[in-house]
Amino acid sequence: MVLKQPKGEHSFTVIGVAPPTFTGLEQFTPDVWIPSCMEPIFKDSQQVSFRMVARLAGDKVSRLQTQHQLDEITRELGTRYHGAPLPGYPHEGGFQKDLRARLISAGRGTLGPFQPTSRSWTASVVMAVAVGLGLLVACANVANLILVRGLRRRHEIGVKLSLGASRARLMGEFATESILLTIAGGIFGLILAGWAGKSVPLLYGSFFNFPLHVTLEPRVIIFTLFLVIVTSLLSGLVPAWQASLVDVSSALKSGAQTEWTKHRLFNLRGILVTTQIGVSLLLLFGAGLAARSFGKLNSVDTGFNNRDLVIIPINLEDQGIAPELARSLYRVIAERFEGLPGVKSVSFSDGFPLSGRGLSSEPVKTLEGYELRSGEELVIHTMEVGPTFFETIGVALVESQGPGRGTRVLVNQSFLRRFWAGKPGFGRRVGMFPLPVTGIVRDFLCDDLRTPPKPIRFVQQDVPSGLSFTLVVRTKLPPDTVLPSLLRELRSVHSVFGSASAQTVRQLIGQSLETEHLVTVTLAAFSAVSTFFACLGLYGVISYLVLHRTREIGIRIALGAARSQILKLILGQGFLYAAGGSALGIAGIFAFSRLFGTLLFGVSPGDPATVFTVALALWSAILIACYLPARRAASIEPMLAIRTV
Repeated sequence: MVLKQPKGEHSFTVIGVAPPTFTGLEQFTPDVWIPSCMEPIFKDSQQVSFRMVARLAGDKVSRLQTQHQLDEITRELGTRYHGAPLPGYPHEGGFQKDLRARLISAGRGTLGPFQPTSRSWTASVVMAVAVGLGLLVACANVANLILVRGLRRRHEIGVKLSLGASRARLMGEFATESILLTIAGGIFGLILAGWAGKSVPLLYGSFFNFPLHVTLEPRVIIFTLFLVIVTSLLSGLVPAWQASLVDVSSALKSGAQTEWTKHRLFNLRGILVTTQIGVSLLLLFGAGLAARSFGKLNSVDTGFNNRDLVIIPINLEDQGIAPELARSLYRVIAERFEGLPGVKSVSFSDGFPLSGRGLSSEPVKTLEGYELRSGEELVIHTMEVGPTFFETIGVALVESQGPGRGTRVLVNQSFLRRFWAGKPGFGRRVGMFPLPVTGIVRDFLCDDLRTPPKPIRFVQQDVPSGLSFTLVVRTKLPPDTVLPSLLRELRSVHSVFGSASAQTVRQLIGQSLETEHLVTVTLAAFSAVSTFFACLGLYGVISYLVLHRTREIGIRIALGAARSQILKLILGQGFLYAAGGSALGIAGIFAFSRLFGTLLFGVSPGDPATVFTVALALWSAILIACYLPARRAASIEPMLAIRTV
């Protein structure tokens, strides 16, 4: 294998091939792994980043001890270099004095230059909680089914007890039925998961920039069977114990079923359905907050016109291309792009906003017009841009002096406020760059949609000074119709652009919202399923209530009760469950607000509009679930009901 670099070619011997399912510990899969002992070869490249991976020595050292040791090392390096560039790495800027290392479990993965995926990890926890709450709703439904079966077999249980059967044996019988029921459901779930696993990459694959493989591993199957047994015991033992407590004499008497149902098992069924409603409210509220937050992020003003804008990353560092040739190639590319009928303007930058590529930085000892505080270390973020860059992305110049083309220095409004208290900065020099500031640029987002604009110095050049840059194209037509022409023209310029790819800025913004989109879709799905099962459970409870109070309802109607009163009576019982579930759900909202709050943007965890909307939706579903059996109760014929024993 041969790697080409500006300073020459380097031959490597391939000693191993990683399996196709291993994509590394980063968001983007590397093409090749090179041992760290080859460091002298690649250290002169732009943007060198190290991903340090280590395995702890078992029980000999704890994570806390390791973290303390890492803190000491980074503190020593910060004191030694004190903001100066690291020896041998001229392109990396200054080593920050306050830099700290964080020990992260490799199972959480990494994002970008070995940064902790705190928001992605929180999203994973939120989705795991949603799965657990959905499982709780399923357990409550199974428990209700077993309770119903116990009620219908009450006379049979009384006969068995009178013939000498022990209560423990009856509990074992009910528990066995519960286990068989849940095992059958678990096996069906595994079959469904195996089938659905093939569609998961199609549904969620766009959220990730790496291959997504979903398979049923032995560990997953074992864990699922374990959950099946645990949930079967949790959902079956309590109802089985309740059923075994039946009084033999009352069970063998006719007419006692209603009283026993009302004062014994009805309470447990009410608790189960109340729990289902509370969990559903919590999941619906989470889905509502996630949807509103996602909508807020989608509507964030980026500060530039992100429509009809295309970016094409170019990296010529390892292609054996000299800087002079790279500059010539850019001129040819720009000329050909501008000649296309669907292109409005073309420019470049060394790091496009919201792309996730960090800006270059320069530590400065002095800044004209700004007095450094004692111990303050100043690092200036810099972006190299083309002459028509701001015009191409749709950012206005607040003020400008001198010619618009050629080499010049501009700063954004945040820079002006941060260092010069909003006063004019024309004529002042920033860092070691010899030219003074001749323009002020309106602020626009650079890091991500959540982070406000930061002070940036823009160095305008006619052509890129480095081998890595981004082509920025403003189109007159819809970008999708222009992309094939852009790539065709680019690849015709030189063979090194054969693997170049392009994307619209709208797609780039969509990729930056992958975590939020994934959480919103998942919570919406689980909340919908949980609400359906909760309403189904409530419908079953009210229907069973109507069934066992048929005689009572018939007598009420015979004595003159209006059918509207019967309707209110049954609806009132359902709304009582709904009120209890709502109180439980609100308590859960407060309990999980801190966890969920880190994922929100522009929405508070207790957003009143979301609370009202979710409550209205849930209570509407509850009304439908209660109205159907209530209407059936109100239509009972009194004479037929009175004959019912």
